[in-house]
Amino acid sequence: MLQSAAAGDWSRVALLEMQRAGLLDEPTLASCRGLPQDLRADIGTLLSRCLCLNEELAELTAIHLRDLSEALILHQAAPATEAEPLAPQGGGV
Repeated sequence: MLQSAAAGDWSRVALLEMQRAGLLDEPTLASCRGLPQDLRADIGTLLSRCLCLNEELAELTAIHLRDLSEALILHQAAPATEAEPLAPQGGGV
């Protein structure tokens, strides 16, 4: 997901987010309690890494949303005769 965001492939980011949401639901996370102790320790490490990656993704998403907002404001401020369609920025939308 982070690679897709960095590449500006925001439609792929949205698709991956929908898939991720299904993997991190409460029943799935609760089932981890039944795993042997050695596997639970590994899960904690992996979840910690996921949180770090999620922070990076959130930063890229905030930048993308800011860019979209600025482009929309500029587009709306332009007189109707001068207005042009918005061009994708940063690798696409």
